[in-house]
Amino acid sequence: MPCCSLHDGPSRGNIIGRTCSKQQLMKSAMAVLALKLVYRCGYVRCATVPQDSTDMLALINFRQAITGDPRGFFNSWNNSVDFCNWNGITCCKTHPGRIRELHVIDQSLEGRISPSLRNLTLLKILDLSSNNLFGQLPDLNRLRKLQFVVFSNNKLQHFAPNALTNCSNLLYLDLSAYNLTGSIPPGISFLYKLEFLNLQSNHFTGLIPSSLGNITQLEYLYLDDNQLEGSIPTELGQLAKLFQLSLGKNKLSGSIPTTILNHSSLSFLDVNTNSLRMALPSTIGNTLPNLQALGLNNNEFYGQIPASLGKPTNLSIIQLQSNYFTSPVPSSLGNLSYLTTLIPKQASSK
Repeated sequence: MPCCSLHDGPSRGNIIGRTCSKQQLMKSAMAVLALKLVYRCGYVRCATVPQDSTDMLALINFRQAITGDPRGFFNSWNNSVDFCNWNGITCCKTHPGRIRELHVIDQSLEGRISPSLRNLTLLKILDLSSNNLFGQLPDLNRLRKLQFVVFSNNKLQHFAPNALTNCSNLLYLDLSAYNLTGSIPPGISFLYKLEFLNLQSNHFTGLIPSSLGNITQLEYLYLDDNQLEGSIPTELGQLAKLFQLSLGKNKLSGSIPTTILNHSSLSFLDVNTNSLRMALPSTIGNTLPNLQALGLNNNEFYGQIPASLGKPTNLSIIQLQSNYFTSPVPSSLGNLSYLTTLIPKQASSK
């Protein structure tokens, strides 16, 4: 299925997918992964359990670390209600009184994330997205059953050194739109089962770790809108299942590795707004036959615009603006029946 259309934003980057193309594909990825969990464990309320259980005490400590609850999310969190019926809680079918999911989404909560959550040792889904949580992402490495973690759109600034190191079953990790600083935590590279990794819109600096190439199940990788430097690791192109790669709005230099340009399953490639410099290979449309979106804006690409870009049948977004291309847009792009967005070449002002 081709990508949705992209409309230009006010920023210099015009990153692919800030509109429906990327958001819908990310939601689709999450939905597919969520279905896997549905089939593994039923959504059934637990039987009544003692109200001093380890899981309940962990939730109470989590609640106590929240200093602002303007929408009254925690009103049901009291002793008159079985904690398996508290807002945002799903308990496990096979282990009564043990929490399987914790969802606290878009509640404008303020406060810190209590390290007590590491005691929810059967937790599989943890979603605290779109709040105003700040401070440090605590050590959660006891949560070896954890498969989904979504902390996007908060104000956390730091990782505990081994926050997720032992979460070896993690499939989906979204830490986007935080204020996270420093290097990308090396421990992420040990999460070998990850299929989805989103670190976009933070303040990460330094190099892209080549060890991310060890996450052999990775399908979606979003590192855009950070301050990453250096070259794009060749190892990223060796991720056999990689479907979407977004590296735009960083400070990357050098060229796009051949391993990426020859990745036949890649559908989405965004390197907008970097300092990449190279001539595109004439065969790029042949070696990326499943490409749906290509973002090259605001770099230092030069030479000919390859006519082979007219060959990927589902290509719907092409961004070429602000580079040093010397040829006109090839007529072969007229063969792209799904093309909805073409931002043609324009002389770079850099």
